[in-house]
Amino acid sequence: MIDKVIKEIPQWQGKKISYTSLSGGITNLNYKVDVDDESFVVCISGAKTSLLGIDRDQERTINEATAKLGIAPQVVHSTDDGHLVTRFIEGKAFSEEDVRIEKNIERIAKTIRKFHTLSDFPWKFCSFRMIENYAKTAKDHGAQFPPQFSQMIEQMNKIEKALSNQPKKLCLCHNDLLSGNFIDDGTIRIIDWEYAGVGDPFFDTANFSTNHVFTNEHDKILLNHYLGKEPSDTDTAHHNLMKIMSYFREAMWAQVQMQISTLDEDFEAYRDKHFDRMSDCIDSEKFEEYLKAVS
Repeated sequence: MIDKVIKEIPQWQGKKISYTSLSGGITNLNYKVDVDDESFVVCISGAKTSLLGIDRDQERTINEATAKLGIAPQVVHSTDDGHLVTRFIEGKAFSEEDVRIEKNIERIAKTIRKFHTLSDFPWKFCSFRMIENYAKTAKDHGAQFPPQFSQMIEQMNKIEKALSNQPKKLCLCHNDLLSGNFIDDGTIRIIDWEYAGVGDPFFDTANFSTNHVFTNEHDKILLNHYLGKEPSDTDTAHHNLMKIMSYFREAMWAQVQMQISTLDEDFEAYRDKHFDRMSDCIDSEKFEEYLKAVS
């Protein structure tokens, strides 16, 4: 497939080309392609990724918009099959430990705030609807849900009802802020915009937090720099309720992957880990406090 994509790019023909596989992706296959003295990344779209809520035209358009802000790599080509070619960014790949350093939390928070200024896109991202869609897709493909699944849906509905009282301040969100999606070349760059859409900004802060197992102290640093001020009790509660939704989304994403993916990944372990973390949050005495705070 990588050879096929390379042959489809007119400006690369007749040039010296070599490529190597890039590690880290659990949805797609990624390659670094060297063309004469330039380097690119070719993302080969995974099988049936539309069932994960991914729209490749949407991804390309949002990537192009965030590249103009100096956040994402430049898009140089896309194929009819949904494979994406971007410029390779030479920089430091972040580890989870790097992301938990206070200075990096500050830098990433300010980068998130920068692309959160965008909102003029037709594509929406709602974690509640996403989980419902994942549940239907998984069920249609014969999935077996854990015994506590119906209770989790009930708690999700409580969160959505409580947050319905909050003003709707929607913006472009990345929705997949893993350490592997950050590159530091002196500026924080963010890659992989395949789940991006217009949604709740606190889902991004929460997703960033849950992906790196932030403590309360990490969360305070994040929210202070993201908001540019001390977070209110409502802000903190909103963020923490979205952390529950982030765990739920990750678990349900893995539930679908268990049914459709051809990649050699332990999606069941990934699902169970996030279901367990979600359950811990719901069982916490803080859960009801957060619901009251946003209500």
